[in-house]
Amino acid sequence: MQINPCQLLAANGTRTSSLAAVAVAVISIGFLLFTYIVLLMRQYKRCPPNRLLVIYGQTGSGGGLKLIHGGAAFVVPLLQSYAYLSLEPIDVELSLSSQSGTRRLGFPLPQKFTVAISTAPELAQAAAVRLLGLTVAQISSRAEEVIGSALGRNLEAAGRLESGIDQDAFYAKLESEIGAGLKPLGLELVSLKRA
Repeated sequence: MQINPCQLLAANGTRTSSLAAVAVAVISIGFLLFTYIVLLMRQYKRCPPNRLLVIYGQTGSGGGLKLIHGGAAFVVPLLQSYAYLSLEPIDVELSLSSQSGTRRLGFPLPQKFTVAISTAPELAQAAAVRLLGLTVAQISSRAEEVIGSALGRNLEAAGRLESGIDQDAFYAKLESEIGAGLKPLGLELVSLKRA
């Protein structure tokens, strides 16, 4: 039996083209797998302890928001987006006439307050709804409004009292009212500076 050189070359060419097709397929699959892994890694978001990760969109939870504090989560592209809320304390200074308050109360009014976004689940949810996308100055302004109105109410109530005002009781009531006013914003009072 004789082997025709043309048939041998044709068989060799077919084998070479088959190997080339397999190599191209393997390289294409490898490239797609690599791209998929890179995309997955880019969508895996870590949350440092001084921030709150807010995932919104199709989260599957009832509120449409998923909150992560000090952990990590996968953000599904096209269906979800994310943002961070800083948990750093925010200083709020009120520019009140301290002399009038001191004359009325017998002790100076607090003018420096520190607030922060709370990590308690229900308060963090409120912060995500009401404060997400706001700057620190805008958050400070909202907190200043709440603190100013609570301080005004307490000064008015103190002005109606005939007897002397206990400083500790005044501060305790003020802290309680400020805390209650900040809760709907998702904030909590960290401290107020007494004179």
